[in-house]
Amino acid sequence: MKRNTLRIQIVICSSLVFMICIYGTWSKYFRTVPVKENVKEFTPQDIKPGSKSAYDLQLEMNTDGLFNVEASISIQNQSDKDWSKLLFYFIPNIFTKEYAPQLEKPATVRMKEFSVNGKKNPFNLTDDTLTVPLNEKLSPGNVINVRVSYDFRLPEEGNRFSKKRENYYLAQWYPMVPTFREDWNKQAYRAKGEFYHTSFSDFSLKLKVPPDYTIVTSSESDTFPINNTNVMYVKNVKEMFVAVLKEPHMIEKEENGVNIRVFSVEDKPELLSEASLLASKAVAYFQQVIGKYPSKQLDIILDEKGMEYPGIVTVGSVSQPTKVLENYIVHEIAHQWFYGVINNDPYYHAWLDEGLAVLATSLFFSTQENRNINEMFHQDLLPNMKRRPSNLPLDKYPLEEQNNYIYGQSASGLWNVFNKNGGQKTAEHFLKQYYETYQYKEVDTQEFVAFLKHYLKLKDNQLFDDWLQLDKDKLNER
Repeated sequence: MKRNTLRIQIVICSSLVFMICIYGTWSKYFRTVPVKENVKEFTPQDIKPGSKSAYDLQLEMNTDGLFNVEASISIQNQSDKDWSKLLFYFIPNIFTKEYAPQLEKPATVRMKEFSVNGKKNPFNLTDDTLTVPLNEKLSPGNVINVRVSYDFRLPEEGNRFSKKRENYYLAQWYPMVPTFREDWNKQAYRAKGEFYHTSFSDFSLKLKVPPDYTIVTSSESDTFPINNTNVMYVKNVKEMFVAVLKEPHMIEKEENGVNIRVFSVEDKPELLSEASLLASKAVAYFQQVIGKYPSKQLDIILDEKGMEYPGIVTVGSVSQPTKVLENYIVHEIAHQWFYGVINNDPYYHAWLDEGLAVLATSLFFSTQENRNINEMFHQDLLPNMKRRPSNLPLDKYPLEEQNNYIYGQSASGLWNVFNKNGGQKTAEHFLKQYYETYQYKEVDTQEFVAFLKHYLKLKDNQLFDDWLQLDKDKLNER
């Protein structure tokens, strides 16, 4: 899932060692267990999103850095409840002066028009939450259309939604529809970790930027250099990311049907070349081991904080040691499978995509650079760390320790499971079966563990007790 410079806990040991925090001490010796891959008897029980959205977005930037947006969003009620209101994430608002007084140059947001099914409708915008009361309840199966026009300026030194020098990074820049459980499943904004959770949606995006800028997006159809006005379409993705870059440098490479483009706002040809080669190796490995990459194009921007979006990743390139930068690149690419295609709620089950991305990254470096995978998982508990499961809601972790549980402990726990049941090949085979079973579905901790136990034919929860909080009665029913 997932995402700033502190988000992946790593420590240098030999070349690179992931910083891992686990509970207890595991045996030094692991038995090898033959694993059968037959999972035909298992019936997946994925999590239903409760809402289904389609976005028609128009985005225009003027020469002064002001963005105008026209958004039309169709939302279907796929829950079993009547809706009396709509809720959206509207994250640009959290960076305005009112909510981010610490920023020297905060964002500005100005709402212009708002309508529901063609009629003006009241709304309330507080923090990052846009609330829309409905005059008539929306019954299950029915569709509603919301239209909103607004403009904004990006903050400098924002978090993902940010202006950096003459470049603009538009993450979560439009009203985003949450999932729906018994109610709207929306959590408050958090500066660390992923708090927003959306389902797979279709996007139409019309863009217009000044002539000396180029656009890099989640779409596989944007070209370089790009025309000043473009219309793009993306299907079945969780969000739409847009970067507007001032005369960037770019290198591209084809890898098994995927056009891999690496962008840098600085003239660093050697860095571009190295990143391109590493990315192509990672895509080749993940396609072979996990499954087909879901798009024809993958973009990597070497300028922003480490983060994954559909079809595009951002990685900081300034003051990063080479091995750390390599780890970021591969980790964020791994998220194209675990987050981009298999969904999980990053507020309640953040460990799923993060732990799997760390594990997949470790498997890659073990294969490509012959690193000892056991040495990548340091098994000593950090001083003063309290025992906590890796699958708690984000607000249950101390902020400074959050990544230790979500990234480190979870990946180490996963590797312990596989290492005691066949090792690296078992892990790779499982990831492929997991991807085939759950692509474009949502998984939670219970479902993942049920599938993993079935796959490995585990009879109890012993290998999970130290690091996951589970409903054992429900697991036993599976």
